[in-house]
Amino acid sequence: MEVNVKEVLAGFIQHARLSGAGELESSFLEELVTGFDSRSKEARRAVRKLLAHNTRSFFCSACRILKDGLDTPGREYLMKLLLEGDLLLVCLADPGLFSLETALELGKVLLRFDPLLDFKLMQLLFRSEAETGDVDAEQAMRVLDLVAALPRHNRILPLLLKLLRFPSPVLRSRAVLLFCQVSKNTQWVEQRLADEDPEVRASAVEGLWRTDTPGARAILREAARDMHYRVAANALVGIYLLDGHLVTGQLEEVARHPASTFRAAAARAMGRGSTSILCLC
Repeated sequence: MEVNVKEVLAGFIQHARLSGAGELESSFLEELVTGFDSRSKEARRAVRKLLAHNTRSFFCSACRILKDGLDTPGREYLMKLLLEGDLLLVCLADPGLFSLETALELGKVLLRFDPLLDFKLMQLLFRSEAETGDVDAEQAMRVLDLVAALPRHNRILPLLLKLLRFPSPVLRSRAVLLFCQVSKNTQWVEQRLADEDPEVRASAVEGLWRTDTPGARAILREAARDMHYRVAANALVGIYLLDGHLVTGQLEEVARHPASTFRAAAARAMGRGSTSILCLC
């Protein structure tokens, strides 16, 4: 059954965490909505000013007002504003407004109306770059989690590459993982094995999991000899996923390593790679 746009918006309104709006702003917005009929022109202008001032606070206030479900011109105008532009995308990418589980469900529904959802979510990350020279790492991680759960398209690859310019090692590692999973570019993965950051190398290797090509196999064999435990463990899991028990002995050896970092890496990598090899830990 098809879902209409208002039903999508109703999902956002129902599940949003509404702690981001001040009482004064909420009261002012409610007054504007209540008196919308008598002075619609002035009310429209004032409502848009509130939206421009603080998107998150406006969204929370609007959701509170719309929760009662009454159909009035003022509330219709609020709904129109929430559906315009990319306001819902901005809110979806805000970890303070929605849990990741809820955001994923809302994103999958929203995708029916916006096939470019993944690309637009990625674009959000670079709005503030011109002003601050950086991106919001927390928002970026949320966006990458959302995009990873959506159908994957090569159109996001240039934006993922842009994230590699920023200093956050966690963000760079996550962007590398998604880039490798989407592109399946073994040459690019091989270049990442020269990166000084072991998290980037480990993510690049993980991005090849279940890629069964001669190039991918060669890279996994090379990475299995990496001096960092995370990289080597991820490579061994990648080989295991392609060739069954071929590297079982090596995985067991890593899992029994005297260093706790090696044991932890083996357990973590094997757990992410396949539940069928958890018994090795």
